Amino acid sequence: MGQTSLDDETRALITLSLVPGVGATMLGKLLEHFDSARSCLSAPESLLRRAGLSSRLVVAVMQARERGLGQAEDLLHAPGLSFVRKDDPTYPRLLKEIYDPPPLLYVKGSLGEGERSIAIVGSRWADAASLRRAREIAAGAAEGGFTVVSGLAEGVDTQAHLGALDGDGRTVAVLANGLATVYPVRNTDLAERVTESGALISERRMDAAPTARNFPSRNRIISGMCRATLVVQAPKRSGALITAHRALEEGREVFAVPWDDCDEAAGSNLLIQDGATPVSSAEELVEAVLALPEAPSSTGRPLPSRKEGEADLPATEQAERVPSNLTDNESAVWEALSAEPTHLDALVQLTGLPAGAVGGVLLLLEMRSVVRQYPGKRFARKA
Repeated sequence: MGQTSLDDETRALITLSLVPGVGATMLGKLLEHFDSARSCLSAPESLLRRAGLSSRLVVAVMQARERGLGQAEDLLHAPGLSFVRKDDPTYPRLLKEIYDPPPLLYVKGSLGEGERSIAIVGSRWADAASLRRAREIAAGAAEGGFTVVSGLAEGVDTQAHLGALDGDGRTVAVLANGLATVYPVRNTDLAERVTESGALISERRMDAAPTARNFPSRNRIISGMCRATLVVQAPKRSGALITAHRALEEGREVFAVPWDDCDEAAGSNLLIQDGATPVSSAEELVEAVLALPEAPSSTGRPLPSRKEGEADLPATEQAERVPSNLTDNESAVWEALSAEPTHLDALVQLTGLPAGAVGGVLLLLEMRSVVRQYPGKRFARKA
């Protein structure tokens, strides 16, 4: 179940994660460079600079070393809270194999074995028929011995968790905020039931707010934990489609429930047109997942290689500089970007711009050498 108290390595890992500008991708590269969070946190200034950290981040890491966890430590002693590092044997195997696994998971409850897990996701504003279908399918999947993984959001996510509980099965909720709070608040009682059945998990610091930028990265954990992802119903702009695309990028299977043509199901129907397997019942889903070949021991893609002379780590100090003479659309895309790679679909959702417009802006920003593309249609401000 992971650690229920902080050892030196976990304490150092959390301390580093509290440094502004150090997200999951950079933290993973720091661990790769220094072999441990303790080594990074105790490294002299010269080694931090040699690792490619910007001047601002070098100062921030050294300040974090002196400051420690500070007030954040009080939240780390919450009842039932445990910590699961990527090197922990209880860390979900399938999640460890994705391109950018979280270095640390905060957990309330029990992760379980995790090998028989299905992600069931969809729109917050799905219609009544799809909400009933989500609950029915989740109940059947749970009765079939599968853990149902979703995001605790309103709509399909809520019904997926409730369905798993109806089926007396396990369910795991992956939050975009820290575990000190529940979002949405109306699902507080449901979160307690999820904890008793399975687990609430997050990669975010305990007091992190559910900001829009956190949801796309949360979705990679939902799909990353599972052999397969089912999209029950989703419009063309939906976080559920980000989850599905991340599953496809990692070589996982994607299913979708077919519906008559309507705006509410335009995105999930498009998934089927693009090759997702249509399923309409729990029986069909369970049978299809059981027929999948055994999950390989390693599916994660290698990190993008560095160009000659490029630093090991992105210098977020430069990534924070705003390019000059941006148009309104370029400014909107730039504001949605950060030093952490963000999926194209998430940028469309965050900006509200058409996908073609976002793609065009990204191409122009790449040509200006201020944006870098990563594998899987992910983009970040370039150091």
